[in-house]
Amino acid sequence: MNIRSRVIELRRVPAASLVAHPQNWRKHGKAQRAALEAVLKEVGVADAVLTRQLPDGRLQILDGHLRSDVLKDAEVPALVLDLNDAEAKKLLLTLDPIAAMAGSDGENLDALLKEVSFDDAALNKLIDGLARDAGIELHAPLAEDEAVEVPAEPVTQPGDLWELGGHRLLCGDSTKPEDVTGLMNGARAALMATDPPYLVDYTATDHPGSNSSNPATQNKNWDEYRDPPASVDFFYSYLKVALEVALVEAPPIYQWHASRRQALVEQAWTKAGLLWHQSIIWVKPRAVLTHSHFMWQFEPCAYGWREGKPPVSRPAPNLTNVWMISGENDGIHPTQKPIEIFGIPIRAHTSKNQIVYEPFSGSGSQIIAAEKLERRCFAMELAPGYVDAAVARWQKLTGRKAANATRPGVEVA
Repeated sequence: MNIRSRVIELRRVPAASLVAHPQNWRKHGKAQRAALEAVLKEVGVADAVLTRQLPDGRLQILDGHLRSDVLKDAEVPALVLDLNDAEAKKLLLTLDPIAAMAGSDGENLDALLKEVSFDDAALNKLIDGLARDAGIELHAPLAEDEAVEVPAEPVTQPGDLWELGGHRLLCGDSTKPEDVTGLMNGARAALMATDPPYLVDYTATDHPGSNSSNPATQNKNWDEYRDPPASVDFFYSYLKVALEVALVEAPPIYQWHASRRQALVEQAWTKAGLLWHQSIIWVKPRAVLTHSHFMWQFEPCAYGWREGKPPVSRPAPNLTNVWMISGENDGIHPTQKPIEIFGIPIRAHTSKNQIVYEPFSGSGSQIIAAEKLERRCFAMELAPGYVDAAVARWQKLTGRKAANATRPGVEVA
């Protein structure tokens, strides 16, 4: 077959000087633009824009419209082709569809998906989509770590700041701006997913068939805010401080709550200027025996954002709002969640090394999730015993020692 080469030359030209083809039929959405911007930042320019020269000397784009727009303030390589108007339209019409006809080698794709990682959330979302379309399990649920005990006499004192690798854990109050300011140290978190006290008079003896005498589940006051007005104020106060001090401008927010307190949480969210986008349901692997007529086997979570400011990074389109996640309560904390509860939002909205904010750390489940997913968790916990447990838990998982930044030399065994 005798095939002509239509390439004249390769030039480096200002992207802003290139002319878009008036009949370009490909439309580029925000997600595609974000993914291209990310790969250009991580890899750089690795392809030329296809062009032809117009009678007035300008170069008209045939392939690479989005790239040229993203790089409009830079020089780009432009491959100049010897094509007339009719030939140019043939390329414009067929280049992308021909590329899209390619099949895939599942084995090679599987290997690439598991070998390659990106720092950007938009690219990771693209990779998740590739895996989903190919039926490849890319993200196995996070495995639970080993339990640790809550000490009777904690090493941690109120005001102590612990540094756990890239994570920070402060023994303080997430409703106080000065405490959260000290924890964040000028940084802003891309996500807040949290499990505040449920304010439902929780005690370790609420399960009629399994009354607990374990002091680890009794040393926290779950009855502090009994009346609804105080409950709304409590939820509102931590949300207000988080939005003002800890979070980026458009963060995704997840708040687990008791079903009987949904109205109070909704009031607090409205007062804080948050949009409750939808509810998420965690279906537990087994029912919990209580004094209610029906045994409880789920917990709800509010998901949303600042009114009018939805997060840029969204969950994969195949995720539902019903999460079937196994996980056993190991006795560290009375309402402890499996770490995959935090793994799902972390993967959906953040990239490696980004910060997630946890205003109610408890035994440190989100710190563990962030550690496993190579993110940083900045966490707050009021009870010194639970701070000790979270520090010990991280040390047991990583084999490293946490540092007390407030009282150097103090250690958790």
